[in-house]
Amino acid sequence: MCLTGKKEKSKSNRLYLKASSVRLKHLRELITDLGVNELFLYTNNLNKLIYQFEDSFETIYAAGGVVRNKHNELLMIYRRGKWDLPKGKIDPGESALAAAIREVKEETGVKKLKPKRLLNITRYLYRDKGMEVLKIVYWYAMKTNFTGPLTAQSEEQITEVTWKTKKEVSKIPLEDTYVNIQKLI
Repeated sequence: MCLTGKKEKSKSNRLYLKASSVRLKHLRELITDLGVNELFLYTNNLNKLIYQFEDSFETIYAAGGVVRNKHNELLMIYRRGKWDLPKGKIDPGESALAAAIREVKEETGVKKLKPKRLLNITRYLYRDKGMEVLKIVYWYAMKTNFTGPLTAQSEEQITEVTWKTKKEVSKIPLEDTYVNIQKLI
């Protein structure tokens, strides 16, 4: 699902709806009922829609890294049957950048991280203990010259950590990753 300030023509498996016509708490059911892969809510006041959206759900804040090495390979993790990027919750009092660096180190073992810039902020809904939860993730572009061993954090159900070339990333089937991750990589 995407919140946007502009309406475009609906395409196969992609639907644009005026935000004021939708009850935010029922988005998951709406997406399922409509049978679309992507739902775009549009409005002429995007900041207000984002505020209303975030206010409608329990919100968890997280941060992660889009990490590239000296060969321009992308650091990826395999968790719960999907290719993903390292990320995790922001601790109380911790900045998003500090959390992103900590989470990349914890989940992958990669050190010597050099953050470049805030790359993007993604938002997605998921169900936890019967409740809809909104996760807001701050993504930072990072570089590293680390060449040591990669270590998967098993407590986070990570089973593989690897560097992937641009060609390898492009060959990951869409169903083997998340929509938000596809847009970042």
